Amino acid sequence: MLRTDRLALDAEIQHARLAIQERDLNNVTTFLDGLATQAALLAGFAFISFTTYDATVEPWKIVCLYLTTSISLGANLFVVCVGQLVTIFGPTLALKGPKGSMERAVNLMRYYRTLIFWMFILGLVGFAFMIICLLLIYLQKDLGVLVSCLCLVFCFFVSTFVFSAKVLQDFKFKSPDLKYVVKRDIDVPGNLTPQTSINENAVSAVKFLGIDGKVNDDAGKF
Repeated sequence: MLRTDRLALDAEIQHARLAIQERDLNNVTTFLDGLATQAALLAGFAFISFTTYDATVEPWKIVCLYLTTSISLGANLFVVCVGQLVTIFGPTLALKGPKGSMERAVNLMRYYRTLIFWMFILGLVGFAFMIICLLLIYLQKDLGVLVSCLCLVFCFFVSTFVFSAKVLQDFKFKSPDLKYVVKRDIDVPGNLTPQTSINENAVSAVKFLGIDGKVNDDAGKF
């Protein structure tokens, strides 16, 4: 009876751990899917800028436009490709991999989540400067409209990044590393832990009851 209770408790704890890790995995998957979708949209807008060329425009403006467009396009394509691969192969590893694959998949997806997020930020910065370059090219003959548009765009971009940084700071917390989960003892007879083998803590009925050893020591072991 005691051995059965131990097995049931061990299975229940393992099931609870897997359920928590599954929620974490689904959360990261949703996060990366959202970034990949937005990055694909930004990459499409950035690609159109490569068609902008005018012989009457100063060469440095065209160079700046193409450089910022390349940064935005490259960073967003990185987010799309790597993000989709992580969201595809991460859950696949967790579902079909060997024992411990769920934990490994969650840790790997967390690592790539940080990398992909900062690459998305780089794409946004490149996209912002690309818009400024386009304003300098198309509104170079109308100084009043150019200055007004640049001020508006600058104010919105600064506000966006300032409040984005504030949101990140407000919701910041230290995420636990599941790779180094502390093994805590469970308050059950025998000091059994989820990672401890049942057989290692098994005692015979002779030792448990404190009777003489005239019977087989392995009799009634549980």
